[in-house]
Amino acid sequence: MKITICAYDSPRNIDGPTTWIKRLIPALKAKGIQCRLIFFAAHDDDLLTVQFFQSYGFECKIIYWETFNEEKVLSILKDVQDYTPDVFVANYFPWACIASKWIKDAGISTVLVMHNDDSMHHALLREFVIKEDNVSAVVCVSKLLTNLAKEILPENFGIFEIPCGVPVLDSKISINKEGIMKIIYAGRIEENQKRITRLVKSFCQAAKNVEGTEYSIYGNGSNIRGMLNALQHEGKELPVRYKGHFDSKEIHEKLLDNHVIALLSDYEGLPVSIMEAMACGLVPVCTNIRSGIGELVIHGETGLLVSGNIPDEFSKAIKYLKSNPTSFIKMSQNARKKIWDDFSDLICNEKWIMLLNSLQEKSNKKRAIVLPTEVEVKNYKWAKEFESFNNPKLPLALIPFYNLKCLLGRKWRRIKKKYKINY
Repeated sequence: MKITICAYDSPRNIDGPTTWIKRLIPALKAKGIQCRLIFFAAHDDDLLTVQFFQSYGFECKIIYWETFNEEKVLSILKDVQDYTPDVFVANYFPWACIASKWIKDAGISTVLVMHNDDSMHHALLREFVIKEDNVSAVVCVSKLLTNLAKEILPENFGIFEIPCGVPVLDSKISINKEGIMKIIYAGRIEENQKRITRLVKSFCQAAKNVEGTEYSIYGNGSNIRGMLNALQHEGKELPVRYKGHFDSKEIHEKLLDNHVIALLSDYEGLPVSIMEAMACGLVPVCTNIRSGIGELVIHGETGLLVSGNIPDEFSKAIKYLKSNPTSFIKMSQNARKKIWDDFSDLICNEKWIMLLNSLQEKSNKKRAIVLPTEVEVKNYKWAKEFESFNNPKLPLALIPFYNLKCLLGRKWRRIKKKYKINY
């Protein structure tokens, strides 16, 4: 069987869906499934996820993020035309979901993956399953997302609940009842969804109120400057530090040096960072949101949930864990068991293999892909929820100026990287 899956990469990229495919794709290869990846990526030499897959012999197609919508869709279709898969996994990318119309018409099964409980992912269902019928199956990473899909999709539509599984290693955190308790955040440095300013404030308030605790922030994103300003204002002389980013292969080493993982988001799907940490025995302290978290964090059993005044409640949660080592140890053990029982990569990868096999069996006889014209692709009306992805082709006279802008942007990013400028 052959599959093509769409993915994302940029320098310092450690997001959940990327960590997931780095586990899933090698597992599929081990079962004899041929995998090709199409990356939507920053125009940069430092694409570590692409390099990871290439180093293991996987074929990768790179489509740069700065290219226009029409170019992206046609590049996808030409790649699928040249390397015809049995299943095309559009993942969560609107361009891939648009291309899925012509891919599905050619008798190839297409899959949409719901990673998050946000308006963009909800719009993927509305636009490409209900309105356009571009998708053969939908994979949801959490129970809540599965239930949402079932509420709005036709009764017999193929909806599959498959979390992004994580490994449960023999190594686990070292617990010293008398020592420093270390708290970590590892993820995107963003205000939208991740609420990084609230996290900084919560870390600083807990550092003031709970002796014997230290706080580390790891990650990359668009709000590093804002986060550093907040740290300077709130965290002066406190044991709260931004420690840069790390590659996904270092994640277990970093996690095992901590005791608590924090995630104070407004919404999630099923956060891979929390599952990774729980598998190492870290106790999660998370906002009590409707999506994903409640499937992992059972308050008082596998971690703690906070709501209301988040900084105050977070501080109280850390104080409780620091003051009650017996409860902390019990939660740590329960957290590891929860991942082992329900979210291990062995279980979740096997579910993907079963799904891919079933889609291959149901596939129609393949036909040649009929490539659309640029005008046909351009006529697709983009939903407002996809605005951050939308890059329509400019009038011919403006394209040289756009290309120059992109070139200057690349040069500026190289300068920032060389001189370690964080804004």
